[in-house]
Amino acid sequence: MKIKITKANANGNSFILINNIQKKSLINSSIISDICNQHNTDGLIMLDSSNINNIIMDYYNNDGSWETLCINGLTCIGLLLNNTLFKKKFEINCGSSIYSINILKNNFIKISMPEPKYKSKKISVENLEGFYIDSGAKHFVIEINLKWPSDNEIKNIAKKIR
Repeated sequence: MKIKITKANANGNSFILINNIQKKSLINSSIISDICNQHNTDGLIMLDSSNINNIIMDYYNNDGSWETLCINGLTCIGLLLNNTLFKKKFEINCGSSIYSINILKNNFIKISMPEPKYKSKKISVENLEGFYIDSGAKHFVIEINLKWPSDNEIKNIAKKIR
C-alpha cells in the first residue's frame, strides 16, 4: 500500500504527516516506529481533515506510542492545512481538547491552548527538582536559576527523567 506522506519540522522536532488516510487500521505502533526510524523523525501525525469543521490530529512518538498532544506538530499541521485548504484559522481536535490555530503574517503560527495544570507536588529526579504538569501533553518542568546546561547535558537529563 502506498501512502502519501509529508515530512515537516518545527522548533527542532521533525514529523511525518499523513493526511486523510483511509485505512488507519493497517498502521500499528510497529509500523509507526519503522516509518519514524526510516525518516529519522520524532513522531508521526495522522490527520483527518475530511470534515473541515471537525479536524482530528493523532500524534504518535517515534516508538509508536500515542500521545495526547504535540504543539510543534500542531504548528506543522497549521501550515499544511493552510497550504492545502487555503484557510488561516483552524480548530484541531487533539487528545481530549480543541486547539485553535491561526496563521499570521510570514507563516508565523499562533496556537491557543489551555493553561497548564500542575499534576504533582515537587519531584526530585537526578538531583533536580521539578513538577509534572499537563499542558495537553505530559511534561516535567524544572526551574533553573543557574547557568543553563549545554544541549548535551539537557539531553542526558531528559533521558534520565523519561
